[in-house]
Amino acid sequence: MNYDIYAERINASGVTQWTVNGIPICTANQYQGFPQIVSDGSGGAIIAWQDNRSGTADIYVQRVNASGLTQWTSNGVAVCIATGDQWRITIVSDGSGGAIISWKDSRSGNYDIYCQRVQSSGMTQWTGDGVAICTAAYNQDYPMIVSDGSNGAIITWQDPRSGTNWDIYAQRVDSTGSTLEAPILSSPANGSFTNDNTPSFDWSDVTGATQYQIQIDNDTTFASPVKDTVVSVSNYTLGTSLSDGVYYWRVRAGDAANNWSDYTTRWSFTVDVAAPGIPILSSPADNSITNDNTPSFDWSDVTGATKYQIQIDDDSLFGSPAKDTVVSISKDTLGSPLADGVYYWRVRAGDAANNWSGYTNTWNFTVNTAGVEEEVGTIHELPPPSYPISFTQSIHKLDIV
Repeated sequence: MNYDIYAERINASGVTQWTVNGIPICTANQYQGFPQIVSDGSGGAIIAWQDNRSGTADIYVQRVNASGLTQWTSNGVAVCIATGDQWRITIVSDGSGGAIISWKDSRSGNYDIYCQRVQSSGMTQWTGDGVAICTAAYNQDYPMIVSDGSNGAIITWQDPRSGTNWDIYAQRVDSTGSTLEAPILSSPANGSFTNDNTPSFDWSDVTGATQYQIQIDNDTTFASPVKDTVVSVSNYTLGTSLSDGVYYWRVRAGDAANNWSDYTTRWSFTVDVAAPGIPILSSPADNSITNDNTPSFDWSDVTGATKYQIQIDDDSLFGSPAKDTVVSISKDTLGSPLADGVYYWRVRAGDAANNWSGYTNTWNFTVNTAGVEEEVGTIHELPPPSYPISFTQSIHKLDIV
């Protein structure tokens, strides 16, 4: 019996919209059956089916618009006409007016799982006769497909490769037809700063990948990358210097057949090779004396600085500082008391890219917690004078009233 494929549109009220008893989608010779349908996103539909017009089961597809008019080649576009049988079809929208179709395929003897994308114009997008999703031992069966949300798909199937059980496996195929996973970026870290203007880049290995494409640009769209190259390993070092500024980078994985994964998420990094300015010391003042053995230190802020290194030592060469620490603000207070004596201190400024200014001039201060001792002498009684002392008495007349 010669089975054909027909379609009909029914509105929300249950009223048929096209020709009574449906419009023909495929009336080719032999058997057409097991149709699967998905919306084209524009009021029409894309229909795929098993087709025996060649004498073996193949896969064909047709698009019909909202008015019931077929849009592609009469009797459908061949999705797969490989040797053997292709059937058990499943279909999902590609999110762009086309569809992704998966099926079981016996071209290699056993049944495997294959997949193909058809764009809105009816052109197949991937490898002729489909991309191999699984070619493991034994027969894979019952494929099911859903969108991955990024113009690709995720396919599951029943799989007896263990030889003892039927298990469930899944694979993602991206919008380009690649089953390769995108790499995972490692370094330079996203949002990081570096003072290396020929930085090294590193990312994860991807199973099945034989090549990686890395793009580096100062533009988020990668319109004209400063570097766009393919390497065979999962790392790369720039051979030419980058100017100071913000850059973006991404990587994708490719296999020997030149199938490519999606690009990774874009990461950014900043090249900065310019050191910040030198701070200006404030307190303790140079050559000062203090009775505070846990003094506070203060110096000027420096534009672009994110950290400061302060050194304090009783040796002006800072051979073994009593304190050598990095702080995020332009002041610091000692936590441990200093012994009395003379100390020297200096500061330098650093930025997010780990560029450091020179040190300030060295200032000194003295810690004196004992106070100032005053010598108190013995007071002796003076001897009486040896010369005569005379007194003069004056009497004045007083009037009494």
